[in-house]
Amino acid sequence: MYPTPRQQIAAALRLTEQARHAPVDETAELLDSAARLLRRCERSLDLRMPFLLDDSERAQRLLVELRSVLPSMHTDIDAAGSRPAPISEKAAHEQNLEWQRLLARAVYELPENEAGATARIRIARHARERIAADPTLNREPALRPDTGLSESGRPGGAFSA
Repeated sequence: MYPTPRQQIAAALRLTEQARHAPVDETAELLDSAARLLRRCERSLDLRMPFLLDDSERAQRLLVELRSVLPSMHTDIDAAGSRPAPISEKAAHEQNLEWQRLLARAVYELPENEAGATARIRIARHARERIAADPTLNREPALRPDTGLSESGRPGGAFSA
């Protein structure tokens, strides 16, 4: 997920630091860009935990439905499914990563037949839906997290939200 919320916060901090030393006519634009980054970060963080929980549930359901074509993964799918529901965002993220790793592994372990091909299509559909639903992915042109500037080199610039 790029830029991550941490990268967006770091870029906003750089912009505010630049604003402290910028000519007066550039200060407002730098501060507007920093505020835009912080608002974007705030929105994505508010939605992150519900997304992770929902995505993990969807991944688990998909893998359970594909069990018949993944006999070598039964133990791992069952083990992941028996873990308690996460109560922190960090635990939800770790759980979600485990389900994503199992889905990636499934792609390689599926048989090379029609059932395997159908399962791969379902996994690819899940991945596309996951990307579309992820609130932390930046869907609008963003400031580069390394500098806080747009691709044009200006604060915000053509990439302003």
